[in-house]
Amino acid sequence: MEYLSEVFHILSVAILCIFEFEILLLFFALGRKFFSKFMYVLDLIVVTISLVIDILLSEVLSSLLILFRLWRLLRIVHGVYASIEESTKDKERERRVHVDLLTGQHRTLKEEVRELKDKIREEKAKRKPHPT
Repeated sequence: MEYLSEVFHILSVAILCIFEFEILLLFFALGRKFFSKFMYVLDLIVVTISLVIDILLSEVLSSLLILFRLWRLLRIVHGVYASIEESTKDKERERRVHVDLLTGQHRTLKEEVRELKDKIREEKAKRKPHPT
């Protein structure tokens, strides 16, 4: 059991290092703009604190570490949800624009059909021999 615990601890540290590396790359890529995004800063704080706790104080503050990780998981789930919701809204806007366009075309075509029917009636009326 001790061996399994050690394996999970190493795996946990490795995953946190990957997250930390990702956030630091984002920090260097965005420069000062990084700090204008609250969630990026929050991720940096949560992952860094989790990594420090996992490496240095894993026995003492493990419940705090779990809380930070749950917060990170909640952030990931929220990000996925927000992304899906935004994508759905974009598609709905596109559909509405398309429906409006088709509705306008339909009205135009109906008017053209009406005008053509009137012209046909006029032509038929012109061609009918009038009784003399």
